Amino acid sequence: MLFLFSHRKKQKAVAASAAQDRMAANIVHHCIRWQSKWAAWMQHKAERLSNKGKTIVLLLFCLPTGSYNIYHTLSSFSGKQLPPLTIFKQPKYTHPSGGEFSHVPAVIAEEEYREIQRFRQYMDSLDQTPPGEKLLDSLMANHPGLMDSVLLFENLYQSQIKK
Repeated sequence: MLFLFSHRKKQKAVAASAAQDRMAANIVHHCIRWQSKWAAWMQHKAERLSNKGKTIVLLLFCLPTGSYNIYHTLSSFSGKQLPPLTIFKQPKYTHPSGGEFSHVPAVIAEEEYREIQRFRQYMDSLDQTPPGEKLLDSLMANHPGLMDSVLLFENLYQSQIKK
């Protein structure tokens, strides 16, 4: 029975593929048409130039681009360092001083610690009733590291008080 539904999916995939092929062919057709128009226009402009004019246009193109390439080639062999590229916008992941992030100790407020203690007491009280046990089991299954995080938070607070 399932083979009936898989056949429909294959037909939809083939139809989508055919539509994509037609779209791609349409895009290619338009690109080639614009290229042909551009080439015809350039050919028309070039036909009107004399041989001397064509030579001048060629020199006006080749001299600047050639000298630019020669400059970069020679400067790479001379050992002279090019000025570094400056970044105007600082990326979000860097420290303002430009160095790596230093570890900033967490400051935990007493209110947050009390909230965590109340949460721990609530989790401990769930063991007292059968519906509470079900809820506790589902919480532990869905959030396996929850009580580890609570313990870590309490330890951070205790170490903060010692300092």
